[in-house]
Amino acid sequence: MLGEFSLSYEGKTINDQSSRSKKLWILLEYLVTFRDKEISQNDLIELLWPDDEIANPANTLKTLLHRARAVISELGFSGGKDLIVSRRGAYAWNTKIPLWVDADAFDECCRKASLTENMDQKLSLLLEAISLYRGDFLPKSALETWAVPIGAYYHAQYIKLGHDT
Repeated sequence: MLGEFSLSYEGKTINDQSSRSKKLWILLEYLVTFRDKEISQNDLIELLWPDDEIANPANTLKTLLHRARAVISELGFSGGKDLIVSRRGAYAWNTKIPLWVDADAFDECCRKASLTENMDQKLSLLLEAISLYRGDFLPKSALETWAVPIGAYYHAQYIKLGHDT
């Protein structure tokens, strides 16, 4: 999520550099970012088509979700449907399937560095955090309303690293 959005599984990677729909990638980015929440169908429709008049928005969303699951399946992960789950009119990223997110690892390094008093350990954690920060949070979606405060948070954390080293 830092520098670009990509999904990897067993050595295969897909990313937002492909020619696929921007809305598909926004959907995936949003579901991963807010993976601990169930997001209502209406909230997803408003996120993806805020000003658009769509004849059948629920069906359009279902089609986009189907395409997102197909993209995940391209990685060789057999359960694209298992990763994006539907419950009671809401969608969510399945948190029962392990997921490593660079932004989480970056956050954890920053947190641990702020808590340790051992200077060698602190420096090691700060250098690890710096190596994880390969660019701004979701740069292709940086102007999306929901991504702006998150991007600002990670950028501020990154700038703070310079003061802590």
